[in-house]
Order: sequence, then structure tokens, then C-alpha cells
Amino acid sequence: MRASTLTLMALLTACGGGEATTPEPDLLPQSYAVSECGGFKAHAATALAPAPQSYCDAEVLRWTYDKGAGKLAFANDRVALNCCGERVMKLAEVNGTYEIRETDAPEQIVTASGTSEARCHCMCVFDLEVEAEQIPSGQIQVKLIREITDSNEPAKTVYSGSLDLSAGSGLVVVDGSPLMMDASGRCGM
Repeated sequence: MRASTLTLMALLTACGGGEATTPEPDLLPQSYAVSECGGFKAHAATALAPAPQSYCDAEVLRWTYDKGAGKLAFANDRVALNCCGERVMKLAEVNGTYEIRETDAPEQIVTASGTSEARCHCMCVFDLEVEAEQIPSGQIQVKLIREITDSNEPAKTVYSGSLDLSAGSGLVVVDGSPLMMDASGRCGM
């Protein structure tokens, strides 16, 4: 499903009493999209060119930069997650590093007796994309952080490195472990 364009602004709140606080991330004006299980159809929904290898071969973080518009787009292809969940991808600047944060949470099921969390007994692959504005050109530090909220584990950095935006586009292999392709041409776990 493609999310509507979101303009996100960091709201900084000050705590009284002289306590040390962690600064909120500087969220940038951005929009994001998350595919259905199986990824975007042949990457037709994305403005980024597909990776030069088979989709099932690796999880790949692709990026493209439009210097004139100051727009930076990331697409993380073939992310293996539980089939049932709510996913979000956001980009924020934190202490000079651009953090791409992927969050996967259980679906919220509302019934007459209340709200509960739901997961499936299967895994799927998803594509997540984010495009942000107001990104200056040059060399930047990037971190890809994934949080699975019900895993009882802290958020995990799955990629960290630098990108030279003057190149205009590029890709990084995040996970080079291939997945099997099923009879329908989808990656399977």
C-alpha cells in the first residue's frame, strides 16, 4: 500500500529539573511506501531502477539523489518479515547521520472484547521506500535500522556506511543470503 505524503516535523520538548535528555531525531519532509507481500510488481511502483541481480539473491538498499531538488530516495528490496504486520520506513538526521528506520509491528485487531496484536505463521518479503527532501549534496553517513516491535530485542543496525550523493545513485547489499524462488516466481522462506 502506498502511504499518502507525510510531512514530518520533529517536536522538541524540554524536560524541567535539569535532567539530561536525548535529542529527538530531526525528521525530514518525506513520503514512504510499503509493498504487499512479494514486493512491488517488477519494481514498477518505484522511481528507482531495479537492482542488477535476481530479486531473491539478496536484500538490497538502493538509493537515488536529485541534487537540483535536494531529494534523496531509498528503496530496501526483499526485506523478510512476518506476513502479518504494519510496516513504516522513515528517514531522520540524528547527530549528522541519516538514519533510515524500518519499523515492523503486529497488526492491531479490534474486537468487541478489546484490542489484540496479531501475527501469522509465515514470512514474506516486502519492499520499503522512503523519499526525503532538503538533503544537501556531498558525502553522507547512513544507518539502516530495523525494529521488530514484538521481538523482545532492541532495534538492530542492519547497515552502516557512507554514500557519495554526487554519484546520483547506487546500491548496497544488506543481506547476501539468497532465498528460494517458489513456483509463482516469489521469494520464499
